[in-house]
Amino acid sequence: MINAVIAKVQKAAKHTLDLNVNRHNKAISFYAKMGFNIAYEEDIAIGSYWMNEYVMRLQVGHDRFYQRLN
Repeated sequence: MINAVIAKVQKAAKHTLDLNVNRHNKAISFYAKMGFNIAYEEDIAIGSYWMNEYVMRLQVGHDRFYQRLN
């Protein structure tokens, strides 16, 4: 599924893909293995609840995309 999103980013001629991940989510290591890096931390208020997140970023380039598929 991530590769499908990366393909759409490529098709839109964009160069970065950001996603928000809760700082305590075990999936952070998965996203890191996929090439995402932590760009910054973000705290988002939802009513009286706070989402404490990392914004993880993947640099998407034509060559990088095709290397990841092979």
